[in-house]
Amino acid sequence: MIMKKVSIIVPCYKVEKYLPRCLDSLVNQTLEEIEIICINDGSPDRCIDILKEYREKYGDKIVIIDKKNEGVWKGRKDAIKIASGEYIGFVDSDDYPDIRMYEILMALMRKYSTYIAVCSYFRNEDRENNKDKIYDIKMSTAEAFYEISINRKLEAHAWSKIYRTELFKEVRYPEGRLYEDIFTTYKLIQMCDFVAYTNEKLYFYRVNNESITNRKYKERDIDLIYGSIDFLNFLEENHYRKAALKQKDTLTRNAIALIRKMLLANECHRDQMEYLVNIIVQGYPKYFKSQYKLSNKIFGIGVIIYFKVLCRTFDYRS
Repeated sequence: MIMKKVSIIVPCYKVEKYLPRCLDSLVNQTLEEIEIICINDGSPDRCIDILKEYREKYGDKIVIIDKKNEGVWKGRKDAIKIASGEYIGFVDSDDYPDIRMYEILMALMRKYSTYIAVCSYFRNEDRENNKDKIYDIKMSTAEAFYEISINRKLEAHAWSKIYRTELFKEVRYPEGRLYEDIFTTYKLIQMCDFVAYTNEKLYFYRVNNESITNRKYKERDIDLIYGSIDFLNFLEENHYRKAALKQKDTLTRNAIALIRKMLLANECHRDQMEYLVNIIVQGYPKYFKSQYKLSNKIFGIGVIIYFKVLCRTFDYRS
């Protein structure tokens, strides 16, 4: 098998509406030495038919894994096993990259001799806020962890990055977890001396109401908190104090977000609610001074007043 420069991994589930645009952006990448590994994760719509049409047209540039539904983490794991590229990238199939994205990120990796390169992104195709002067930098791991902790230049998601493939020999996505990137990205960065970053927006992230982060609350959404704590524990154990302080704010913010989501869905699980409220109470004094939105801070105060002052006992639907 001929070694490719980049293997791009694309999990597919219920995205027939968006999949053609995603695939068009990938097959037309200016970096030609790529393979596109598409995982049909038991999707009940026309995803597999669309993938076969593209494979027929573009040949071995398109690789298809057709399997039963097991979730994003398992699809990525299966794709990493067969990836032939020196580097790996991930794309969510309801999003799409700029056709120059992988060529630019590869150039950054060569320029800075790094194992990970990261770009910025558009949210919902909003191109108007790309007026900043474009630059690129090399970050230390400490700087990268800090940026993740405040969700600024770097975030935990996998899709705005490329990685040296060999990193995945040591780091694997956790089995059966939602928000798997939170558990994984910092471990990949830990294995590098530096990370390359450009503020150029080369990825188009679509807010999908059916995605994990936007659908109604489910009990497994608590993985967002477990992942946030996992990252926080790592930062504290390895003495990244500045990033750890900011990650505590992010943990509080995530707990507030899950309670809001839980209440809106009328899916209030007693044990999880108590757990989240306690996280908010412990972190709130510092969180109130953080960079996060005032509306979240006000909601957090409401949570504390209601559950810790007005309510003497918890009485939630289990």
